[in-house]
Formats: sequence, structure tokens, C-alpha cells
Amino acid sequence: MKITAKQSAIEFTRDGISRLGDPASKRTYFEAGADSAKWFHLIVPTPTWSSRAVTPAEAGTFELSEQADGKILRYADFTVAGQQVALQVDVFVTAPAGADEIRLKLSVVNRGCEAVTGACFPWLVGWQSPGDPARDRVLLGPGAAPVAPAALSADWRIAWANGFGEEREGNFPVQTHVPWLDISGEKGGVSFINYQSHPRQCYSAIKNLAGFQGAACTPALFWGFYAYIPAGQEWTSPEIGIATHNGDWHRTADRYRAWAETRIPPAPVNRRLRESIGSLHVWFEGFDGSQHNAVADLPRIAAEARNCGVHELCVWDRLTMGVYGTAYQPEEDVLAYPAEKKAALAKAIQAAVYAGSDVSALINFRLMNPLRQVFQVEHLAEDMQATLLGTGKIETWPVAHIPGKFYPTAHLGPGCQVFSPFSEKYRRRVARLIAEYLDFGYTSLFYDQPFEYLPDYSRKEAGGVPEMTYAATLDLIRNARDQLKHRHPDAAIMGEQCDVFGSEVIDQWMTWAWSDHPNGLQMLRQMHYALPTTVFNCVISVDSGAPQAACGLACQAFAMGLHLFLAVDALTGTLGDVPELGAYVRQLAELRKHCAARTVHGRFRDDQGFTIETGDGLVAYSYDSPAGPALIVAAPRQAGSAVIRLEREAFAHPGNPRAGRIVSLDLLESATSGDTGIFELKQNEARVWLP
Repeated sequence: MKITAKQSAIEFTRDGISRLGDPASKRTYFEAGADSAKWFHLIVPTPTWSSRAVTPAEAGTFELSEQADGKILRYADFTVAGQQVALQVDVFVTAPAGADEIRLKLSVVNRGCEAVTGACFPWLVGWQSPGDPARDRVLLGPGAAPVAPAALSADWRIAWANGFGEEREGNFPVQTHVPWLDISGEKGGVSFINYQSHPRQCYSAIKNLAGFQGAACTPALFWGFYAYIPAGQEWTSPEIGIATHNGDWHRTADRYRAWAETRIPPAPVNRRLRESIGSLHVWFEGFDGSQHNAVADLPRIAAEARNCGVHELCVWDRLTMGVYGTAYQPEEDVLAYPAEKKAALAKAIQAAVYAGSDVSALINFRLMNPLRQVFQVEHLAEDMQATLLGTGKIETWPVAHIPGKFYPTAHLGPGCQVFSPFSEKYRRRVARLIAEYLDFGYTSLFYDQPFEYLPDYSRKEAGGVPEMTYAATLDLIRNARDQLKHRHPDAAIMGEQCDVFGSEVIDQWMTWAWSDHPNGLQMLRQMHYALPTTVFNCVISVDSGAPQAACGLACQAFAMGLHLFLAVDALTGTLGDVPELGAYVRQLAELRKHCAARTVHGRFRDDQGFTIETGDGLVAYSYDSPAGPALIVAAPRQAGSAVIRLEREAFAHPGNPRAGRIVSLDLLESATSGDTGIFELKQNEARVWLP
């Protein structure tokens, strides 16, 4: 059996996809062995067999039928180890006329007495390298580090359940961020996209089917869903798209972006936010009551930041950070300031706002330590998330890094429970806290942990669909956003991590791991390309004893169109402590605003549309805007030179080759013409080429 699209063809058997290739190049990308192909893997646990799996091989009956644009494969009468499993499973394989992609969908009807608790679908097995295997890479979404299939055999070994081998997963939304998977090699690759129209929890995975240490790796790729299907109910997967391409992961990102642009609109653009350079984050009172900065100094700290071109100040404080703590003031709840301190804080915030700053605070609504008195007084145990087995979901945050000390578990643990977004009491709690928050005078919000990547089963019998836990969380944040916007129309919400659906309600994202992670810079480039309209704030950790070291990070971030999340001396210092860095940040802020129409208001194109020759570590990134292309060239590590050749046809708006400009860090402009630029840059210098 075979289904063909413009550039992709799959051959399949009763069990699954046996071959995937490109008809034009006659290249094969996947070819499954006789016993390896399978469409689906369903988990149907029993009290004595928690990992019981159902695959096409266990079906007693099979039917194949035609539909207008493809085929339907129906399976029923499953038997696993002598036990009957009453399921009806349909696999839809379609390729509408003129399509360049094959779409797959799974439908499960549960006619038995046990609940289905998970589904893996579809599977691609037997990767065939299109060139040198050492150059093959798998991306489990744009926020993932690349996996080299050729390097997997050495450290992958057999695991426990059902003979499964080792696997690596990318959970949506915290690790996968955008639900696509790409595997590419020297001469092309495959896009493996989950076209879900709602933010349901899922994961992408690569698994070694060989499963033995030292054996040749047999990689399989699949999408996993936390499908919970009680007896008598049915479930349908999103459509999964499979297409070959002749490039790398950029082609998969382009394909998904073209689909998502009209279906998942990001939060409306706040022009001031997009053109800003970033934000300063400052600790005031620590978890143990330590005073890092006085509330009375908040207006001065905000003024120092504004003098450096930074108009966003974020307050970090014990009573907004949430109720992780137990040992220090266990009777307190979030925002439970004494009247005198509440008045002083409100006065300081309002003074900074009046002077021109946007003031927010990092606030955690998600976690609750059961040893806090409010947990007992307000009977919050019934409002917490639960695992599949009904036990409470626990998260532990053992230490916080503060200069000269580590906060032990006594202040932050031992473990926190997680509020269920399906709980109406929790929703009312958040609404009340947002109202109190706004009464202080805060004009924006840093919403800590605005994500759920594992399902909540606490309401599974009462309409709370486990795999829609994240959708419920975003609905809660949407309500918070409406409260903010009603009071401050220009308010912006910052969130930790990032994903395509969260960007509908969250204006900007912070990311910790980019400069100190082995693949952090590459991962952030991937995410920014996959979500080109997203505002990313990358943490710039500044040591007041060596502020020059932070200039290189700021330079790199600026070139990528990223915002700066500035933290001096682990958030205990201010920009007034690092005047040299502050002056540099001000230059970057002015250059960004000067060129914003062609850069941050355009689309980030990463390293596409040009070639660069440099032996000195200079970097360049491209942007596409209605006014034409732009490149930001920077020297984040050392002084050097580069020759850049523009591929003007790669941009939707090619610009004018006879009227180009280069804008320097001091805003001086020089005229250019043609498609070749020669750059000589000092260390930490940045220039914007508007060809």
C-alpha cells in the first residue's frame, strides 16, 4: 500500500509505515524491518499490569477502506497475553490532491472496562542517512538540543516496561515549545509535525528499538499523547504531518510557521515593548527575610535603569515569589504585607511609574507548600493536582543561589504541591491576588511558571480532561491578562520558558539556559526562528567586579534580536553598580530603537539568506521586513573582520541594492550599495546593515 504527495511517499503494511521517501530524488529516509513497523502503541493498564500495551500486532481483525483522499485502517478484537482488550482503533492516512505533505490521524473507541492512559502515534522506524551519518541530527522541537543518531548506541540500554529500549523525550510545552520534530542529514531530511489546534500536553520522542548496550542503534521517532480514555469514550489525535525536504530544521520550522500564522495568533504587538532593550531584575527581601535592597530605594534603582535605556524594572521579593517557604513566617500568604510595608511599597512603585518606569514583580501562583498555615485554613488540599494513581503531585526546589549562601530546604521545601487549573477556588484565588497586586501600583507582571507539561488527573471524572491541563492554565492566565489590561492597557506579561500557544496570552519570555548550556545558544536560535514574533529575554548575569564580561553576552543577544534580562550580582545589585555596562546597554537600546522597523519589527531569519566569511568569531543574523532585509553584525568575543554576501532572493522583501546603509553603535550612518558587505569591528561592537 502506498500514499504519495508532491515530495513525499510512504509505503505501509497492516502494522505500520514500512518506507518513507522522496519520489523526486528517489531517496529513502526511513525503512522499517519486517518486525519493526507499527502505527500505534496504546497503554491500557490493569491492576496487575500497569504497562500493558496494545499495538497493531495484537489486533484480531483488520479492515482497509478507501476515502476520497486516502485510506482508513481499522483494527479491533485485540488480545494481549491471552487477555481481551475491547478497542476499536482507526488510522487515517490522507494526501489531498496537490498536497506536498501526508497527514495521519488516530481514533480510539474504548469498548472495554479499563481506561486507556496513553497513546504513541505514529512511528517512523529505520532511519536511512542521506549522506554522512555523522552529520545526522534529530531535533525534538526547536527548544531541544540536537541528538546524533549515530552516537546513540554506546549509551542506550534495555529498559523495563514491555521490553522498551531507552528513549529521549521532549515534553510540550516546557522542552518542545513548538510541536514539531525534525530529522535531517547532509542532503535532506523529514518534517514530523503535530498539527494540534489546542495546547494539549504531548511529547516527541526518539527511541532505540535495539535496546542493548553496544548494539547498533535502531532509532524510532514518534509522538506521545497523554490520552485518557475511560470505558465507553473515544479519543482522536491531532493530525500529524510527514514530509521530506532538501534542507535542515529550518524547513520544518517554515512549514509549521506557515500553518500556525493564521491559526495560533500571538499576543498583539506592543510597540514599546518590542523596541525596548530589556529589563532589570532586583531582589528586595529574600526568602529568609534578608534585606538585599530597601523598598525606599526602588525609585532610585528605577531611575538608574532608565538612564541606561532600561525602562522595565522587575521586583523580586519573598512575598511575591510564592509560598514555597516554611521556616520563615509560615503564617503568611502571597502579598500578605504588613500595612506599613504595603503603604511604603505602593508609594515607591507609584513614584517609579510616575517617573517613566514600567514596574512588575515576579509572582508565583502555582505552588503551595502544605506546611503553610493557609493550606490548612483555606482547605486547599482539594484544589491540588493529582497523578494518575490519585496521589498528590509534588515539586521540590531545594536551594536558591544567593551570593555567599545557599538557602537550604528549611526555607524552600521540603516539597510543594501544585494547584489544579481546573479548580474554581484556585481561579478565584488568582483573580483576588491579581487585584491586590494591581492595588500596589504594579503596571506589568512576571508570571512565574506559566506552564504545565504533565497532565492533572485530579478532575478526570468531573470534566477536567488531563491532557488539557495546560489549556486550562492558559485560560487562567488569559483572565489575569484581562485584569491587567483593564487597569493598564499597555501592561505586558513575562513568562518563564516559552511555547507557541502560551504566546497567545504572554507577551515576552525569559530563558535561563542559553549562555552557560552546551547547546543553549543553538537552542535559542532555533526557538527564535520557530517563533519569530516572540520577545525573548535572555538572562545576562553581571558580576559588578567584572562587568565587561557581560558586554559580550549583551552583544550576542542584541545581534539575535533578543532582549536583555539584566541581573547584577545575582539580582542583589543594580545598574548603578556597573556604570560601564550601563553605558553600553544604553548604546544598544538606542541602536535597536533606531533600526527597529527593519529588525525587531521584522522576522528573525537566523543564518538564512547570506553567507559569512570570518576567522575571528564575528556573528551575523538576518531579518526580513516589509522595508527590506537587515543584518545585525557583531563581535561578541573579540575584534575581527568579516565578508558577508547577501542572497537577496531569499527575502520576501528584497530591498534596494543601490540605497543601502550601515548604522554603527553611535548611530552614525554610511551609505552602501550591492550585495557584499565588508566589516571591521572592535570587540563588543555591533552594526546594523540595511542593504
